[in-house]
Amino acid sequence: MQSIIDSKSQLKTRLQQPFVGDFVKIEAQYHRYAAELFPQIAPILADLTTHLENIAWVKSLSFSDGKMDSLLSDLNNTLAGLQTTFQLLCQMRNNMAQFHHIDIKS
Repeated sequence: MQSIIDSKSQLKTRLQQPFVGDFVKIEAQYHRYAAELFPQIAPILADLTTHLENIAWVKSLSFSDGKMDSLLSDLNNTLAGLQTTFQLLCQMRNNMAQFHHIDIKS
């Protein structure tokens, strides 16, 4: 990880430069796989800076300070609250649809 962090700017610079030179020779049986590969890696390369920053951030994390348990507990509570709110909104939407359906019949 340290080598990736150390060579982050060089990696970004090299990947942003267009490829100049001989074409990449690929046997005919592998053309399909190469054609599928490039669209799949394009978003990854587009977000390369973010991925490299995430690697640097993870390296700087320290789990020995004991804060992870409280963070996970807060996250769990927040997600539970979001789930409850979502369920209430779904129930309200269904009730409104039923009310609208009854109103149309009247």
